[in-house]
Parts: sequence; C-alpha cells; structure tokens
Amino acid sequence: MTWSLLSHIGLWVFMILQFAFMIWLAKTIFEFLNRFRVTALKVEEIALRVNQEAPLFRAKDQHDDIIKLMDHPTDRTMIIFSKRTCSTCQEVLAKIPDIRQQLDDRIIIMTDELYDKDEMHQLPNVHYIYSEEIREIYFITKVPTIIGVDKESGKINYIVDNYTLDDQVNELKEQYGKAS
Repeated sequence: MTWSLLSHIGLWVFMILQFAFMIWLAKTIFEFLNRFRVTALKVEEIALRVNQEAPLFRAKDQHDDIIKLMDHPTDRTMIIFSKRTCSTCQEVLAKIPDIRQQLDDRIIIMTDELYDKDEMHQLPNVHYIYSEEIREIYFITKVPTIIGVDKESGKINYIVDNYTLDDQVNELKEQYGKAS
C-alpha cells in the first residue's frame, strides 16, 4: 500500500510538472509568434520604424529615480540598448561623454544586465535602466541599437542598429544646427 501511494503521488507530481512545462512552452511559442506579422504573402518581423510613436515606459535608473520617456525638459531622448558582454556596445558607451558634449539629448542606456557603478558614466542626463521588458516592447533583437525620440511629437526620429554612431552624431549636429 505504501508503494502504491508513493507511486500515485509521484505520478501526480510528474503530471503537474509536465502541465506547468506545457503552459510555459505554449506561452513562449505565443510570444515568439507575436513578433511576426503576415502581410501580402510575406512574413516579416515586427520592428519599430522612424516616424512611429515610441512606446512609453517608466522605470528606475541607477539612482533609483523614476525615469519616464516623455517626462524630461530636453527635447530629444537617445535610447541606447546594450549589453555588458558586447564589445561594440562597450565602444559606443565609451563615447557617451563626447556625445553629451556635442548633443543636448538625454541619454538612456537600456540593458538587461546590471552594470557595476564604476562602469557607469556619472554625467547629467545619462541614465542606466535595467529592464528586459522595455527591450521587448521596443522589439530590439540586436545590440547596440540606438533610438532617438522627439519629446514634442513622441515619435521616433532615428534608429541606428549598425555601428555608425559617429556618422549619426554628426548628422544630428547638422540637423539640429549645433556646431562641432
């Protein structure tokens, strides 16, 4: 009788674990399939585009201050999606002090990995936010990706997803009339 009871309990535990795994698998597949859309007999991955409204967010930065996308005195926000393990991201982040001197944009560095305090630039209007959810709502699949958002319209001004940051900064300086 004891072995029979243990066998039934073991079977029920196994079935519950299997059911939980099936739910997790279905959720993962659903999230994956929602990243694509079918249009005119082709499948394309959903991504944000220039002149599209930027998804709003609210999150805490490295100082535990609440950062909102559209709640800031500067006209533009530059969002840099990065990872600590990405060497190109590290090169981009090393240029942040130069970018701050050349542009008045607020800079938000989005990461799904925590940075050490000594790795973070302690500059005004530079915020580090740890959030995988924000990366997902912006449909970021590769890093570094840099997105510029205009405060007045709430729309995306530019998306840089290849390593052309210097060219982008120079173009922004020309566009907004700032001298080098």
